[in-house]
Amino acid sequence: MRFPFALTVGLMVASLAAPAFAEKHEVMLKSGRGGMVDVVKSEPDSLTVKFPKAGTVVTIKVRAKELDPHNFYDVRRRTMEATAENHVRLAVFCAENGMMKRGEVQMEAAKAIDPDVVTENQDAPEMMDKPAAAKNATTKREQKARRGIT
Repeated sequence: MRFPFALTVGLMVASLAAPAFAEKHEVMLKSGRGGMVDVVKSEPDSLTVKFPKAGTVVTIKVRAKELDPHNFYDVRRRTMEATAENHVRLAVFCAENGMMKRGEVQMEAAKAIDPDVVTENQDAPEMMDKPAAAKNATTKREQKARRGIT
């Protein structure tokens, strides 16, 4: 049996629109507990995950501070949308958690996407040496929002 052309195209578009991170990832809590889960949503400060429990499927939001920092970095890096802002936020997370080399890699990735992404701190390597400075790094979009410019 042949599928109508519109149905075939619709299925192809639906498969392309599906989240790129529908696969399973290992998520570890700081306590050492964890396991393989489906990452439903990846945000700068949390992950929304789905996992089977007692015959049902449970969906919960896990904050980054509850997760092992290295594990959160790995999962977030694989599941986030590759925008300059997301790379900067992940670099700040790395700096706050002592992962300076990983933070530098994220800053370089952000600069490759948008060279003007970090406006207050132009020198990424020096910023990554100072976690407090990394916390204050802002994107142009965030600065405009502070001033009320859209």
